[in-house]
Amino acid sequence: MQFRTKKIIQELENKIEKSYSLPIFRGYVAVNKRGLEKLLDEMYATLPVDIQVARQYLKNSSIELKRNQQNSNKASLYDYLKKFEIIIEETLSVASYVILNIREIEELLDKMYETIPDEIVEVETLSNK
Repeated sequence: MQFRTKKIIQELENKIEKSYSLPIFRGYVAVNKRGLEKLLDEMYATLPVDIQVARQYLKNSSIELKRNQQNSNKASLYDYLKKFEIIIEETLSVASYVILNIREIEELLDKMYETIPDEIVEVETLSNK
């Protein structure tokens, strides 16, 4: 079973990787701001649907979700989406591009992957067996 949430994170990652490297500002890239905003908006719309589909799949399969208790106090994917939005809004913009610190964004994307909801991870694991 494929979920759109993970694909959107991959699209964000690809957009960053294919962005314009700035020789003057080492470690920074210029990325189309509207393209990033569209992907974030899509993630906000898709994430609740993906979670609901995953929960329904687990319920129909009579599978009990094993929640990781250590993650209960950690930030959620929504927190990292919001942080990504804030970075885009507060970062230097030139025309329709934002100048992003590549290391900061890569760390944020890694955290987004780490905080994909347990329901989605569980269903993907089960469906890949």
